[in-house]
Amino acid sequence: MFSFLKKKYQSINIAEFEALQNDNDLVVIDVRNIGELSSGIIPKSIHINVMESSFTAKIKELDRTKTYVMYCRSGLRSARACQIMGKNEFKDLYNLKGGFIAWDKAK
Repeated sequence: MFSFLKKKYQSINIAEFEALQNDNDLVVIDVRNIGELSSGIIPKSIHINVMESSFTAKIKELDRTKTYVMYCRSGLRSARACQIMGKNEFKDLYNLKGGFIAWDKAK
């Protein structure tokens, strides 16, 4: 397989996400736009909109030794966020499959 095609993140389901909750190094990032936050947020998550031009600059300020779970509404934009973070040498990256919609249904 071509190394440039290798994904630098894993997609996880809600159960796998819940299992990560005890990780002290876990950082959950909500990458949705500001208007979407009114539908709710996953507790303890931080907000960095992946569609803003400042996204890359903001993630460069984050600790690369932490574990990151990205989520958006359904999981597409958060996968893009994982790709961007992977290109910026973050190692422990996860995309929440189904995003906020899946998490909201499961709670």
